[in-house]
Amino acid sequence: MFPRIAICAHATPTLAETISLAQEAAGPVCIEYSFNPSDLPAVLSDSAAIRRLAGRDVELRYHFPLGRYELADLDESAAADALVQFLSAVELVARSGGTYLTVHAALHGGAHEYPVFDRTKERLRTLVERGREVGVTVCLENLRWGLTSEPQHFVDLVEFADSAVTLDVGHAVSSETARAGSVTGAEYAHMLAPRIVGAHVYDREDPHHIAPTDLDRIGDTLRVLLEETACRWWVIELFSAEEIRSTRALLLSLAGQGRAEPAAASELP
Repeated sequence: MFPRIAICAHATPTLAETISLAQEAAGPVCIEYSFNPSDLPAVLSDSAAIRRLAGRDVELRYHFPLGRYELADLDESAAADALVQFLSAVELVARSGGTYLTVHAALHGGAHEYPVFDRTKERLRTLVERGREVGVTVCLENLRWGLTSEPQHFVDLVEFADSAVTLDVGHAVSSETARAGSVTGAEYAHMLAPRIVGAHVYDREDPHHIAPTDLDRIGDTLRVLLEETACRWWVIELFSAEEIRSTRALLLSLAGQGRAEPAAASELP
């Protein structure tokens, strides 16, 4: 079954415009909501507004952005505070009716040689376990730089924490590791296939997210997602309605169809 194709909640200036853009696709309105780290509880009212404005079935997943709070902060006090905030986000996702939360571990290259790596693994495991208790699957996202751009260390993190994975396709194909020729995006996806339950899709990050004009760069990675994983959630991580529409058309062309057929509930992760 072809994946749901979702967009970011803040893809356009207003929620109403975003809902309208999401409604152009067949099936449920599919949106990934990014928390505002300065106002975590806003997710409750925003989620309710999205469901109200959509006027039909909605599938929401959630994302905690890089920046203010970092599980891998070198300052132990700041990292401990970050874990508290991430645990709060898990609770808020559950209260919002959500079941997936994507997070990051901003570890610099070589961090596996230092205590911060093991401490980050422990924090991630704590977060995953709490998520499981309240019905929220915690997913770790790979970054373009640092330790989580290196698949062997990323695998170490998610296996220790028993975390699911959100594969950022743009990060995977434009990472430091990929540019060095060490591993392709498709190989990265293959290594993580059993744990991948979501994807962020765009062409590359250079330095911001670039929309694809074809599937030459990311097609092989997307085919691994289709053929080797249970991933049925692809977020077009772009912030222009025109680019979202053109990217959606490219992704649907991969399935040889003009519109995506709704996936059966039993086929969703």
